[in-house]
Amino acid sequence: MQENRLFLITLIAILAVVSFAAPVRDLVKHVPGYPEDYPTKIYSGYLDTDSEDRKLHYVFVESKNGDGNKDPVTLWLNGGPGCSSLLGFIQEIGPYFIDDGDHYKDGDMLKKNKYSWHHYSNLLFVESPAGVGFSYSNNASFEYNDLTTANDNEAAVHSFFSKFPEYEGR
Repeated sequence: MQENRLFLITLIAILAVVSFAAPVRDLVKHVPGYPEDYPTKIYSGYLDTDSEDRKLHYVFVESKNGDGNKDPVTLWLNGGPGCSSLLGFIQEIGPYFIDDGDHYKDGDMLKKNKYSWHHYSNLLFVESPAGVGFSYSNNASFEYNDLTTANDNEAAVHSFFSKFPEYEGR
């Protein structure tokens, strides 16, 4: 009886960890120019909006403090419309960057950003509105404006925290 109870408690604990773990399918395993031993986990994928037709692409850089850290989540949206937030990731506040004036090509190594915000925060980069960067809309007649962009961003943030519930409330 005690053995069955212990098995059931263990099974529930494993299911809880699996159901609340960050999405493995979005884990980035290789970025050209990044060192093989990433200093932190990076995720990339799509977040839902209020429309089935639109998805917003995201990159999430975990704080350098690693799994289970208590650091806040910073949402980064580059200005635009039309400016990808990946610019913020690779040129402004992410862990690595390309030097100004460098002609980056395959095989080059990125430079460590000693001023990266990931030293103190988890970073969420969202490409917005739909149609910018890797974000998309399947509706060819969709026209974005401030209201649709704001609504999509709000829905995407909720989608992010449903994928990464362990970071909610930070």
